[in-house]
Amino acid sequence: MPADVPVTSARGVRLPYRSLPGAVQAWVEEQLGGPVVRVEDRVGGFSPGCAAVVGTAERSVFVKAVGSVPNPTSLALYRQERSRLAALPLHPALPRALAGTDLELPDQAWAVLLLPALPGEPPAHPWTEPVARLVLDRLGALQETLVAAAGSPALAALPGSDELVRFFRPWSEVLDDPSDAWHDDPWVRSRASALEEAGAQLAGALVGEVPVHADLRADNVLVGPPRVAGGEPSVWFVDWAAALRAAAWIDPVVLACDLVVSRADHRQGGTMDVAGFLASHPVTAAVPAPLRWAMMSGLAVTLHLLGRSPDPPGLPTIRAWQRRCAEDLLGFVRATDLGSGHHVW
Repeated sequence: MPADVPVTSARGVRLPYRSLPGAVQAWVEEQLGGPVVRVEDRVGGFSPGCAAVVGTAERSVFVKAVGSVPNPTSLALYRQERSRLAALPLHPALPRALAGTDLELPDQAWAVLLLPALPGEPPAHPWTEPVARLVLDRLGALQETLVAAAGSPALAALPGSDELVRFFRPWSEVLDDPSDAWHDDPWVRSRASALEEAGAQLAGALVGEVPVHADLRADNVLVGPPRVAGGEPSVWFVDWAAALRAAAWIDPVVLACDLVVSRADHRQGGTMDVAGFLASHPVTAAVPAPLRWAMMSGLAVTLHLLGRSPDPPGLPTIRAWQRRCAEDLLGFVRATDLGSGHHVW
């Protein structure tokens, strides 16, 4: 990871565009209508695939491409992104796919997706309050469209909330495992019942029929120049590979978790009072405080347990990132413990 990229950022080891198989590059040039003369490889996320802005003399696109080697799950996710993005309603903050294909090459299969080359960058870690306010404002506006779409036939292509419920791991896996580093943590032991109860509350509250992103963090958001002179910056929400039908409150609170893991809070060396901000911003304040706490504690234990697993093929940085995020979330959950009365947010 480059020295100027914060350790809190999601960064894997991506394949440069010029290292893609010739057949993949040829398909991209066919879609563009001419040879690629400009390439800007991008970082962000954990996929071992390519993410790059490429252009001919006339136009540019954003290319996502991944093969079945070294990680076939990444191939499935790229294919999944195409189908799930197509099921979403139209909205200016949702970039639509321009083209996509599957290529069966002699050594492996490839999935390729072309998207608009947007003039934006992800919010920097740690988040600052003006950027967090802007992004949550725009997320709230997007949610109006997503909530209105609930129940539409197109959304049948998205899986239901069971997929998300299965993702979250119970605190019992920590509490029942003496080899776990969190097992003997005095605060975890003292709040065991509350943590398990919050997990049960979370599982029930995830259910819904609204299309949600389910993986919102800084590297899945782009902030760019205003669409009109004198207007506010543009915001786009990208990478909908995990999209599903669930409860609308999920996306704002998952994004709130990224504020924490970016170490934006003043207790982490940042500039924000994250708890106060979440309690005051209309989009996050609309989610009951115990439910926000349940999501953060649930994500903390899930990332902690995932972080104990071996590195997936081609993703050498994800486990360390998950462990780091889990520790930051647990620290925030402690500090905002509703049960202790320290900070009701």
